[in-house]
Amino acid sequence: IANKHDLAVIEDACPAVGAKVNGKFAGTFGKINAFSMHPLKPLNVWGDGGMITTDDDDIAEWLLKYRNHGMVDRDHIAFWGVNCRLQPVQAIVGSRLLDTMEELVESRIRNARLLDKGLKSLEDFVVIPQRPESYREVFQLYQVCVQRREELISYLEERGIEPKVHYPIPLHLQEAAKELGHKLGDFPVSEKQADEILTLPAHQHVTPEQIEYTIKAIRSFYLS
Repeated sequence: IANKHDLAVIEDACPAVGAKVNGKFAGTFGKINAFSMHPLKPLNVWGDGGMITTDDDDIAEWLLKYRNHGMVDRDHIAFWGVNCRLQPVQAIVGSRLLDTMEELVESRIRNARLLDKGLKSLEDFVVIPQRPESYREVFQLYQVCVQRREELISYLEERGIEPKVHYPIPLHLQEAAKELGHKLGDFPVSEKQADEILTLPAHQHVTPEQIEYTIKAIRSFYLS
C-alpha cells in the first residue's frame, strides 16, 4: 500500500527485537522504526529508554538534533526540538543486552512452545493464538484467552504462579477515548478478548520446569 501511494512507513517495533516476518527483521520495514527499552520489553534497560532506526541519512541527522532541543552544537539551535536523550548508563546496559539478545529470544520462544504444546489439549477452555510459520514471534508477553479467567487467576496465584491481564479495558472504552462516542457493545470482539485474555509467565527467567508446573496447574483447574 505504501509503495503504491508513495507513502513513508513508520514502524512500531517496540516489543519486537529479534522478531521476523518472512525472514525479515522487525524494525527494518519502515523508513523510521521505533523500539522500546521499557523494563517490560525483551530488550530492556535499568530505567526506561528507546531507540529509532532508519537507513535515511537525512532523517538520522534530523533525529539527532530533534532529541537534543534541535541543537546543532552547544551554541546553535536549528529548530525547536525535545529533550529525549538516552542516558549513557542506559545505553551501556542496552548495548550489553544486545550481545545476548538471540539467547534471550530463543529462551522465550522455547517457553512459549512448551506452553503451546502443554495447553493444546485444553482447546475447550484455552484459546491459543495462531502461529503462522512465516512469523518468528519473540513473545514480549505469552497471551491466551481463557474461560473463567478470574477463577483461574486466583487458582494459579494460590500455587505461586503469577498471571497478569494485559489489558482488561479495550481502547474504545478508555476515558481518553470518550469523546469518540463509542459504547460497550460497539466492538464485541475486542471486548470479548479483553474479558478473556490472560498473560502467563514465559520470559527468559522462567525455567522449563516452572513452565511444566504452570501447565499442570492449568490442566488441574479445568479437568479436575
